[in-house]
Amino acid sequence: MKKNVLNLKIILLILVIDTLEAVYEFFFKKGMTVAGEFDFSSFGMAMDYASKVVSNGWIWMGFVIIIIETLMWFAVLAKLDLSVAFPVSSSSYIFVLIISALLLNEPVGINRWIGTALIVVGISIVVKSTSGKHDLI
Repeated sequence: MKKNVLNLKIILLILVIDTLEAVYEFFFKKGMTVAGEFDFSSFGMAMDYASKVVSNGWIWMGFVIIIIETLMWFAVLAKLDLSVAFPVSSSSYIFVLIISALLLNEPVGINRWIGTALIVVGISIVVKSTSGKHDLI
C-alpha cells in the first residue's frame, strides 16, 4: 500500500478508531459519575477519591480500550501524514455527541448539532484534498 493514500480500508480503520475513542470516553464518563466529584479538602479525602477512581471498573474498561485504540492509531500513522490522519479522525466528535445524547441522556441542542455538522464539512474538505486535486484555499 502506498503511503499517504487515503483509501476505503484506512477510512474504515479510522472510523473504528474513532468509535473506540467515543466508547472509552463513555466509559470514563460513567466511571467518573460513579466516583463522584473531586474533593481535595484534605489529603485523606484526595486519597479516598483516588482509590475510588483506580478501583472503578468503568475506568479500567476505558483504559483497555484506549490501549487498543492507540495501537490501531499507530497503524494509521504509519500509512498517512499526520496532517491528513488527525483531521480525518475528528469523526470521533460525532460519535461522542451521539453517545452523549443516546446513552448518557445529555441534552444536545441545535448549536452542538450545527457545530458537529461543520466538523463533518471540515473532514470532507481534508479527504477531498488527499485525492490529488488542488486544495480549495
